[in-house]
Amino acid sequence: MHARPQQSPNFWYTQLAFGCVILTAFASIAFARRIVGEEWQVWATFGLGGFYALLGVLSDNFVGCRGRPALALYYLVQCAVLTTLLFVSPVRGFLFILVLPVASQSLFELNWKTASAVIVYLFGVCVGVIGYYYGTANLAEVAVSYLAAFVFTIAFTIVAAQALAAKSRSEALMAELTAANEKLRAHARQTEELATTRERNRLAREIHDGVGHYLTVIKVQLDAAAALLPAQPGPALTSVETAACLAGEALGDVRRSVGALRTDAARPPLAVF
Repeated sequence: MHARPQQSPNFWYTQLAFGCVILTAFASIAFARRIVGEEWQVWATFGLGGFYALLGVLSDNFVGCRGRPALALYYLVQCAVLTTLLFVSPVRGFLFILVLPVASQSLFELNWKTASAVIVYLFGVCVGVIGYYYGTANLAEVAVSYLAAFVFTIAFTIVAAQALAAKSRSEALMAELTAANEKLRAHARQTEELATTRERNRLAREIHDGVGHYLTVIKVQLDAAAALLPAQPGPALTSVETAACLAGEALGDVRRSVGALRTDAARPPLAVF
């Protein structure tokens, strides 16, 4: 899971995750009753949130096609933005849900060690914000709650990644099957053409050998009749009759050959699926 094409299989999954999380997180700010901080913190939160969302939504187009350096830079920037956002936010740590799309995205695009490092860092930031603002008294309980959210996100991402990988393999196998089927059709056409050519050659040999023989004998009989006609009309007539009989046999052979050719041509070709 390194460099991606311009539209990777998880493209729409990423867009949906970022969109839903951004709406959920910033709706909590809009309706929150305990915003602690100054006005600049609110504006900074919305500004950083917008930048974070823009990076997440456009990452597939601008980061995925530029290789590992751009990918590493993307996660460094996103981790820095999320860290600043969580500490600056006037709702003090209650925007931890924003880290989940990046944690999920890292499982798609990074190797397991790097993705684990990103996830552990983001989890530590979420817990650290709570510890920084509210102390360590309830830190263990908060950590367990956050851990459940991270575990669910990781499990869901793994299932989604496996489903997308299975879909990609299925599409690749379908493409291979289509290509193999096309080759089979081409081979069947070549086989049919070769069989037709062989049959035509066989019929040509039969016509040459059979009709050629008849024509040779007919010529000999007619030549003999022409030579015998002035002095011996009887034998000359016999030669003519023999030549006529041979011509009839030759015509029969030609008709049989043509009939066989038509029968072969009327046979349906082998079906290819």
